[in-house]
Amino acid sequence: MFDLTSVFTSPTYGFSHLLQRLCVFVTALALLTILRSEDSRAQSILSDRIIFEVDYCRFRTSSDLVYLEMYYSVPRNQLEYFPEKDRYRADFRIESKLFQNDSLVVKDVLNNVTYTDSLSQVTPNQGLISISNFGIRDGEYQMVVRISDLNSDRFGILESDLKIKPISKRNLTISDIQLASNISSKTENPDKFTKNTYRVIPNPSGIYSLEMPMLYFYAEIYNLIQNGESNQYRVKSSLLNSDEVEIRTMQERVKDKPGTSSVEVTGFNIISLKSGRYFVRLEVEDLASNERATRSKKFYVYRAGDPLQERVAQDHQVSTVDALNSPEYELYNRLDEEAIDNEFLGATYIASKENKKIFKNLDLQGKRDFMKSFWLARDSDRTTLQNEFRQDYLRRLRFVNARFGTNKAGWKRDRGRVILLYGQPDEVERFPSGLQARSYVIWRYFEVQGGVEFVFVDIRGFGEYRLVHSTALNELQDFEWRRRWLSGQDSIIDQN
Repeated sequence: MFDLTSVFTSPTYGFSHLLQRLCVFVTALALLTILRSEDSRAQSILSDRIIFEVDYCRFRTSSDLVYLEMYYSVPRNQLEYFPEKDRYRADFRIESKLFQNDSLVVKDVLNNVTYTDSLSQVTPNQGLISISNFGIRDGEYQMVVRISDLNSDRFGILESDLKIKPISKRNLTISDIQLASNISSKTENPDKFTKNTYRVIPNPSGIYSLEMPMLYFYAEIYNLIQNGESNQYRVKSSLLNSDEVEIRTMQERVKDKPGTSSVEVTGFNIISLKSGRYFVRLEVEDLASNERATRSKKFYVYRAGDPLQERVAQDHQVSTVDALNSPEYELYNRLDEEAIDNEFLGATYIASKENKKIFKNLDLQGKRDFMKSFWLARDSDRTTLQNEFRQDYLRRLRFVNARFGTNKAGWKRDRGRVILLYGQPDEVERFPSGLQARSYVIWRYFEVQGGVEFVFVDIRGFGEYRLVHSTALNELQDFEWRRRWLSGQDSIIDQN
């Protein structure tokens, strides 16, 4: 995400452009004041123009060039669709140009197509993500990006000065931090988002919310010293508030050097952060040379409940009758039996044996009444008509089914179960497979039982990670998991 103090220098622009750039994520002016007012000199663009987001990162190459990646997010609802057979199609083009002294240095053109079965499925919060990459020399550039809707005369243009600094080939240093909406170590069928065995989906806006509660980032570390005496380095990631004061520290880790360079992939939960501007910071120390390097990246958090829609607590408890007559519970009067069965199956980890026995023998109306009572008994705040516990659990259920579901429902997977019971992890550490080791991932929760972790291993090599060890109470524990599961020599046991 560009530093908005330096972009959009044309005098024809004004503050309203920033409001439109954020309209995909934010609907209220007060939130914009919190997020970006102090660092925006953004500029007005006509309402019939396409508003989009751009971010970029610099990485090192083996030559004297800098490898520049540019990321784009185009709101899907700003495009014009036309019928094509039994669905709808939109076409748009992304043209990126870098100039020096009015001379064109590099150019990239991306032609894109998106389809939808129904126009009602196109919503403002859907961003179409794309990427360009260039090998360029360090220096000062003028960047121009144009988005054109190929089915209408609508377009959008974003201009900015772009200063590309060289990346040291001698001193310990870190690439730019790439913010992402998701990172996976899935390496089969690599695409344009794949690098160093990871598939990194950019988040060009840098905005995270309840709908996108996990902030992932990718960075590369360069010029680690190989001397045989201390072949390790220390890495630490942390969160800073808008004043760049540290407010949360991830666990510091000491790692073995894979060579003179390394990749750092981290994810953490921003669900507890209030709306505002923040920074993620990565610090690295080479234990052989005691050299240190630091890199930071700005991001934003938007929570619909604050500050615009703060809940006014009621001074009395909502009655059971009023709660069950609310729209949230009335919904069950319209659900068919299959939908109710699927919802209860997804709640199996919080249902008792007695719950399961009773539910199994009910007819449709009985199941409807049962689900209302089931969720009402678990309502964590009876001073509101909303059942926050139910809403949060079903939000997790939708996430795990979409994220981990393939030939089996996502809630049946080990990672799906853990998210349903404990929520999104505070930190994610990924380890891709090697010649003699399987791929695995470690999830950490800092506020569960004083701090716990879960270890998942891709036992079969098809991306289906199994829980092999946890430090949480009443979970599988195997302190020999590295020897038992990473070598690939053990016999495979179907744990599901």
